[in-house]
Amino acid sequence: MDAMLGMIIPWPMNWAPADWAMCNGQLLPMQQYMALYSLIGTVYGGDGKTTFGLPNLCGKFPMGAPNPGQIGQTGGAASATATVTSTGSVTIGLTNLPAHSHGATFTGGTSGSVSIAIPVDSDSNATDSVPTTTMVLGKPVSGTVAVKAYSTGAQTDTLKPFDVTLPAASGSVATTNTGDGTALPLTLTGSANMATLPPFVTMNFIICVNGLYPSRP
Repeated sequence: MDAMLGMIIPWPMNWAPADWAMCNGQLLPMQQYMALYSLIGTVYGGDGKTTFGLPNLCGKFPMGAPNPGQIGQTGGAASATATVTSTGSVTIGLTNLPAHSHGATFTGGTSGSVSIAIPVDSDSNATDSVPTTTMVLGKPVSGTVAVKAYSTGAQTDTLKPFDVTLPAASGSVATTNTGDGTALPLTLTGSANMATLPPFVTMNFIICVNGLYPSRP
């Protein structure tokens, strides 16, 4: 059976037979292939004066056009913000993940809780009766107005630790440093490569450049 001019088929060899050419985007002279040019024009490249282009299916797969006016358009990407590697993978980071939650186990406490210990200065006598953020508990001393129980000395020990259960919450989770009260956010880091290609086998595509001229219905 004679092939129809412009027909494209998969081809398992590295060469094209007579009257066929590889679909690799090459430019053909219009004068030599005027019949094929009259069918596809410069949709796939060329200047339309002396040359026209063939479809380039190297590393691509064909997709049906949404409408006749979109024949020959190219597109598609593994990600709108990432660059696909030559092996068909893209790096997925934290910004690509949807909002979600994880259970957590905290060191020093049971699952869903943190262990808290109150700092004390067991070496120095207390100097103040009013606590501030720069003081720890000290050795109580009787004052003229109130008992002095807070010390500006360095922490030397802690009271017996106790666990505090963390309530379920959406959004970020923060723990508290028992030394200075600084909030320490719980964060995740890292990224991973994700394959973007389904199982495949590579073949060539060839197009008929000399054959039966198709008739319109």
